[in-house]
Amino acid sequence: MKRQYSGIKTASASCLLAALLLSSACSADKPAASPAATPAPTGTSASPEGGSGGDAISSPRGPLRVKDIAGHIEQEAIVKLLASGAVNLEGELFKPNEMIQRSEFLAWAHGYDPKDTVKQKPDQPVFQDVPADHPYADLLAGLKASERITAMQDGSFQPDKELTREELAQLWGWYQRTERILSPKQDYSDTFMKFRKDGDKVQEIYRVAVDHYIFFDDFYHQVFGDVPRLNPQMAVTRAEAAAWIVKFYEKKES
Repeated sequence: MKRQYSGIKTASASCLLAALLLSSACSADKPAASPAATPAPTGTSASPEGGSGGDAISSPRGPLRVKDIAGHIEQEAIVKLLASGAVNLEGELFKPNEMIQRSEFLAWAHGYDPKDTVKQKPDQPVFQDVPADHPYADLLAGLKASERITAMQDGSFQPDKELTREELAQLWGWYQRTERILSPKQDYSDTFMKFRKDGDKVQEIYRVAVDHYIFFDDFYHQVFGDVPRLNPQMAVTRAEAAAWIVKFYEKKES
């Protein structure tokens, strides 16, 4: 019996060895599985050329190479805005943390969603401070003709002024032709703003617009940060401007 057991043990070992060899041979014939590829953001190339660290973005303006948005908190929104062709990017820098001017913000808005507005050359300046040779004169003329912008209280537009948060709320309300902002009711202007620590700092002309975008699923804070203060006179960065435009339409579609 002892000899018989040894024979069985030897045979079992041989079978095991043969099975291992067969398994190795089959594995050698099978191609190695490649790791799952991480999908690139919409409009971008997963492998930027030249190893510059920028994103290669497909756009109606042609391929765009942007070096300074990787890792930015609003990178996804910036990429979507650039991919739409809304931004006339010069060079390879988006400059996300620089401030945006009032007229440039409207140019981005129009580029992303032109509405019913057509650029036009006015016979005379549509605003007292927008000469005919201003880079955005034709756009501002078209926007005024379609009643999607309005003048400041003194009749100017201040196209080159850095855009503030409260101004953005009103400009956007006019651009979208939001009834509550076009025809504000004073008794309804502080419904949500009064709960913010500096709600009383918002200038009277902008109060309804700011309050509206707090009411709109707290959209104001989704863009500018979930903090108890509005900081209404703070200048808007280019990244924040991109986030406002892109996220507004995403929220509207959802």
